[in-house]
Amino acid sequence: MTPVVAVVLMRVAGLPVRDLDVLVAPGLGGLLERAATERGRSAELGRRVADALHDVVPRLAEEERREALRLRRDAHNGRCTDRTRAAADAVERHLDRELRDLVGSWLRSVTALRERLAETDRAADSHVAAAGRQVFGLLTRPDIMSTLALASPAFTRVLLGPDSARTSPPDSRTCRTAVSYATRAALKPSPFGALGRTVPSAAAVSSPLHLAVALVRACAQHPSLSSRFPSRVNPSLRDVAGTWYAMLPCYDVPAGLLPHRWDEVTDTSLYVPGHLTPDGPDTARPLDAWPGAGAELAGRWVEMGLLLPDVPWRSGERDCLARIADRVPAGPVSGALAELRRAEQRMPAADAAERVRLDARARQAAADAFERLETSPPAWLRNAPLFHETLPADDVPLPALPPQVSEDLAVVAARIRAGLGRTRLYDGLVRHFVARYGPGGRCDDLLEFLYTYPWTPAPAPAHPPRPGGTLGRPAATVFYQLAADGRAALDRGDYTLVVNQVCVEPGGQAARWDGAHGTADTLRAWISSLHPGSTVYELLAGADFAAVQMPAARLFERVAWPADLGPAQGRDLRGFAVTHDRRTGTLQVRDPAGAHAAFVYLGAVPLPLLHGPVRLLATLTHPWIPTSPQTSGTPGARVREGRVVMSRARWRLPAAAVPRRTGSWARHLADLAVWRAAHAVPRQVFVRRGGRKPFWVDFHAPHTVALLDHELTGGEIELTEALPTREQHWVRDGSGRARAAEFVALVRLDGGA
Repeated sequence: MTPVVAVVLMRVAGLPVRDLDVLVAPGLGGLLERAATERGRSAELGRRVADALHDVVPRLAEEERREALRLRRDAHNGRCTDRTRAAADAVERHLDRELRDLVGSWLRSVTALRERLAETDRAADSHVAAAGRQVFGLLTRPDIMSTLALASPAFTRVLLGPDSARTSPPDSRTCRTAVSYATRAALKPSPFGALGRTVPSAAAVSSPLHLAVALVRACAQHPSLSSRFPSRVNPSLRDVAGTWYAMLPCYDVPAGLLPHRWDEVTDTSLYVPGHLTPDGPDTARPLDAWPGAGAELAGRWVEMGLLLPDVPWRSGERDCLARIADRVPAGPVSGALAELRRAEQRMPAADAAERVRLDARARQAAADAFERLETSPPAWLRNAPLFHETLPADDVPLPALPPQVSEDLAVVAARIRAGLGRTRLYDGLVRHFVARYGPGGRCDDLLEFLYTYPWTPAPAPAHPPRPGGTLGRPAATVFYQLAADGRAALDRGDYTLVVNQVCVEPGGQAARWDGAHGTADTLRAWISSLHPGSTVYELLAGADFAAVQMPAARLFERVAWPADLGPAQGRDLRGFAVTHDRRTGTLQVRDPAGAHAAFVYLGAVPLPLLHGPVRLLATLTHPWIPTSPQTSGTPGARVREGRVVMSRARWRLPAAAVPRRTGSWARHLADLAVWRAAHAVPRQVFVRRGGRKPFWVDFHAPHTVALLDHELTGGEIELTEALPTREQHWVRDGSGRARAAEFVALVRLDGGA
């Protein structure tokens, strides 16, 4: 039987699902349906009138013929004006009784449709006026607004400002932003957003580690402060066949993404061994203490990453800015650093208004500090979030799931296993190793081997290798939701398991969250089962720059990544050797004690997005590529097996094909209803255009339709059915309110015990 851990943690949306009722006009759906019915009846009667008049027109005199033609055109086009009615009166005496009754029925239907639309207009207009204030009210709840203050201080200022912003029309930028946040907070349980919650977890506001690193690097390059922040030789320096290479760290905070650090393997022979040598790499010195180099040249080495500054905090500590301030003596920079310390200390307990003020002060203080350090501030300092908050869903207990869920997850594992392969990167590593060291060869320096990999494409693998030793058993992390009409329906098996995402990391994203409630023990046992007979080591990537890359609990001994800032905190990679196993065709790593070593990446950034040697090292242990759910080739069709939906129904359409609003909201919604019926698009969907985040649309909610209208600017859009629908969320909080929830499961893909 396929080993499965059905729930290692649960991610919960920040707002109850029913809070979105404020966006849907009461009774508007019924009015739209009645208007659609009347529209259909009017169109059918108009078609019949036009067809019948076709035979009448030739028999009429010229003046009556013109009136009959007008009536025929208007009936065909569904248009009825006073001039149309006058034309009907003018030709009435020339029509037989049956046609007169048909024309009268059409005119009455058109009148009824107009009244229906007017009634719908009034309902929509009344709703739109009230719903804006109500959706802003959702976001001004203290717990929501305080976490929004960290993610978007600028928008939080709007929430804290005059009430005038809350009456903005649905298509205004301010209102669209509010609706986007509210719908995400109620329906998208992502812990990396500002509004998600995780079970189990613990509340924490992380220090802006990316800002702290930038400040330390600036201090280390300043002649007057380098003695307070001495630097050491980058321990990744290696002599490979007479050429000196090193991993030079690169730091960035891309717009809308997490802070990210990667390493570039660079030829550094120009600088070593004349000035820099790997001897005594733990010795830290100020700029003017490097033999044969002035302070300016040594500062350039710090900027390049050949010298790594000594940071004053240990991995995982949450007071990085305060520790920088403690190291800097009174002087030009100390005042700005003291302001940063105050912001860091007060931010966790502050309310939304104070958080916005503290954020502004922290950005200004940081800019002042960089100016006094005679360096330019990072480009991201102006807009990128500085602090990140983790919030537990204290009022949502982790539910027990019925045994059928594990059976369905085994079905998911089987579907993934059917297309299981391994990345060509692994085959490239094997081919490169054999070419360089020979079949059955050995390299006594793991980094030397990784440095020499040419990153050239390898041919597709003939067949997957047999796991063992360093090469772990294939496994995946599955993110899924359960759509059911209630807890009772779930328990009797009347539900749909919907796969949201499949990740190649065997538990890495789950390791990000609090491990004090059993999560750490579960993950440790699970990962160990994938690597029998091996010593497992945690592999971090850029965790010295991005706080979210650091697991909440230490599951295994860590390897000290050479390009990380600060003193080594883990097993030094020097002494790890690589060999080629002829029998299995795999690469095996042994640690200094001679045991098989497995390197498990536990970061939040997906493994395929990593670059450089850390990606190669992780691939040696986990090269597997689980098949991601594929969309059906038929628009609007799910990929389903039993209770399992591997892929939701999707529609990919030109943006120009979607009706745009040209008149009232009610008429726009009515036009969209006709369009949806033609394409079999459901009432609730998620919409994505390009690489942007998907957003929720209910076609009976004008404010969400305004989000869609804003995206209809060309190209294609993708619509995905909202499954679960708002009515199919069964997880309840302590007050009995339905909450959108996503579960994280661990599945083995080899079918082993």
